[in-house]
Amino acid sequence: MFFKDKLFSKSFISGIVTFGFSTILANLFQFLLFVNLPENIRTDATIILTFLISVLFNFYIHNKYIFFTTFSFVKLINFYITNLLNLVLPILFWFIYEYFYGTPTIFIFNFVAVVIVLSLFPIKFLIYRYIFKN
Repeated sequence: MFFKDKLFSKSFISGIVTFGFSTILANLFQFLLFVNLPENIRTDATIILTFLISVLFNFYIHNKYIFFTTFSFVKLINFYITNLLNLVLPILFWFIYEYFYGTPTIFIFNFVAVVIVLSLFPIKFLIYRYIFKN
């Protein structure tokens, strides 16, 4: 159903590009730049900073190349609010995970990120259509 929609397909490709970008950022923060931070802060800081940068990047792509709309601060705020799902769920998951198991391995860290992104994408796309409607 969704993949027959041209906008969904473009948005999905944008999501893949943004996910790749955010995965690189997250790995740089988690395993290179923030290694001296305490474990209970490092993962949360990684997720928050990656979120802020990646959502801005994804908004730019959606605004300019998918929905072809002009910039609006209200659209940007709504886009961030919609993408809070990608911020809140990982923080909640990692809080629980680290409580029981400690710091995640690179494989677990990236695997969980993929699962969360893929599960939330269709819901967010429906909201994106509303945000960017002319």
